[in-house]
Amino acid sequence: MVQLNIIVHQKDIAEQMVNSLFEHQFLTEAAIIKPAEILRSNSGFKGEDSVIISGITKSLLFNEINNHLKEHFTNHPFTFYTTAIIDMDNDYRNKIRNETASV
Repeated sequence: MVQLNIIVHQKDIAEQMVNSLFEHQFLTEAAIIKPAEILRSNSGFKGEDSVIISGITKSLLFNEINNHLKEHFTNHPFTFYTTAIIDMDNDYRNKIRNETASV
């Protein structure tokens, strides 16, 4: 299992991404965190208002999700990454296993 994180610049695009991820069973739950200020070292640390999408999914779905986002949201720059989850509640783990796409 991994925590999926997507950084995008528009809340409406974030909502479209989440709905698309739900439709393809890549996620069962998501949080949209707004506003998030992203600081970039190459821009003199000037903050950019952004939106963060966070959710939990199967690690083996990473490439499918990445390809899906690149295909459907080509005109909207985003950053996509995951963080490994070492352990979680067994009931929640089973929910993710049973309610997300098969691999």
